[in-house]
Amino acid sequence: LEEKSQSWLLRLFNSSLFDIVIAMEYLFNSKETGNRLFDFQASSVDFYLPQLINMYINIREVAEVIHPYIIERFNVEFSLECYWLLNAYGVSSFKKNKLKSQGYRLQQLILNGLRYGTDNFNALSPESHYSNGLNYEERSKSEIGPELEFIKALMNIGHKLKGVGSKDARSQLLINELVMVNLNLPARVWLPLYARSIKHIVLRIPNTASCVLNSKDKVIFFHLSSTMSEPWLEKLQRIRDSSPYGRHPKWKLLPVIIKTGDDLRQELLAYQLLTTLHNIWIEEKVPLYLRPYKIIVCSSNSGMIEPIVNACSLHQIKKNLAVHAMGNSSSEASHPTLLTHFLGNFGVMHGESFLIAQQNFVESCAGYSLACYFLQVKDRHNGNILLDSEGHLIHIDFGYILSISPRNLGFETSPFKLTQELIDVMGGIGSDMFEYYKILLLRGLIAARKHHDRIVNIVDIMIAGSQLPCFRGGANTIKALKNRFHMGYTEQQLQELVEALVEQSRDSITTRLYDNYQYFSNGIL
Repeated sequence: LEEKSQSWLLRLFNSSLFDIVIAMEYLFNSKETGNRLFDFQASSVDFYLPQLINMYINIREVAEVIHPYIIERFNVEFSLECYWLLNAYGVSSFKKNKLKSQGYRLQQLILNGLRYGTDNFNALSPESHYSNGLNYEERSKSEIGPELEFIKALMNIGHKLKGVGSKDARSQLLINELVMVNLNLPARVWLPLYARSIKHIVLRIPNTASCVLNSKDKVIFFHLSSTMSEPWLEKLQRIRDSSPYGRHPKWKLLPVIIKTGDDLRQELLAYQLLTTLHNIWIEEKVPLYLRPYKIIVCSSNSGMIEPIVNACSLHQIKKNLAVHAMGNSSSEASHPTLLTHFLGNFGVMHGESFLIAQQNFVESCAGYSLACYFLQVKDRHNGNILLDSEGHLIHIDFGYILSISPRNLGFETSPFKLTQELIDVMGGIGSDMFEYYKILLLRGLIAARKHHDRIVNIVDIMIAGSQLPCFRGGANTIKALKNRFHMGYTEQQLQELVEALVEQSRDSITTRLYDNYQYFSNGIL
């Protein structure tokens, strides 16, 4: 029987069905298949890099089988991400732990393999490597020192901003600090957020176009190439016109948010889960919309976030409407809503432009409703929900998922956020688009259930030895996640479930109370 089982496994390993998803599951459960990682595209493996590093740190047997792969992939971008993740998990504290010292040894191996001597970013010559024709398609190991110092310089700006009281003073300090960074540019340094998709070197940071974003006390965001409400193409052209390098045909503007004072490993996990859901719905041809944004973890309290361009928070939209409505005595003007914004930006309710935006809104609202339900996303106030220029609703900030909520009060009890304001944009209860919303919820639930193992495995691997607060519930976190896919339900029961979820969420009293709390405590509309 054992020989037959081994034969079937061998067939699976050699079949076209054996993909990176199965490989990761089998690697975690059986501590084998490490050499098969070489058979997959690098981008497929890179998606699971947090899981590989977590297993490397916490499961010695897995570390042994995947070590050759990590060493073979010793290019600069890959090694840097490994180094930063190892650093974020504090492997230096395991230096004398016989069971977990392999993570520390790997970190030292990466540093030694990319040893960079005495160069540092602040000592770089400002000579333009861009203009002298140097090829930047391939990174050299000698560039690792300047790159580490460049990222360190950006993160240090965030740490400096923490000690400054007023927003005006922070903004001025940001400009001054970026001027100092620009003294050492152009240089052969890059933004890791775009390292795989766009080969580039950094020429200059537009310091006067950057800004400090509103955030929690102790947490600093600053956005290189902002302001938030300006259309992206207009912003791009304005900055290009003022750039001394703007005439070069390969010039690009790459936006990035630098975040310090907070752990982005959980945001990275949310990115993986949202991307997996997004891919499942594409494969199953379900027209649900999600917009995952990339995350780079640089340490346990700093990193980079991909900004979503041409989008504005619901809070800012309503605030702008209120400002424009001042002096207008009509009730609609004094109580601006999301529907007011849609009518103002997309035209009359049954016009072509409005209907396209409304469909985008419904498909994205349904996508994020399911994502928030599966992942138990909390802290869903209007500052954490964006609307883009095409009408898509986009959720950001996944600091509270799975088994944690703000202050662990579990206050937001509804499955997802579905206020009357959102329903009004769909056309109201009983409208065709509201019914379409419920149909999408059902189709999305069925498709996600079919591939639920892809979601569960990502979480399951990360729980092992994890320090993330979203796993505070331990084994119950996985059990509850599996239960939300309702594997034992018939399709009829799933239809009834969707109706129940919508009814529980529709203008929920706890959602309204949480929004009111955010309004009175933080001024969020």
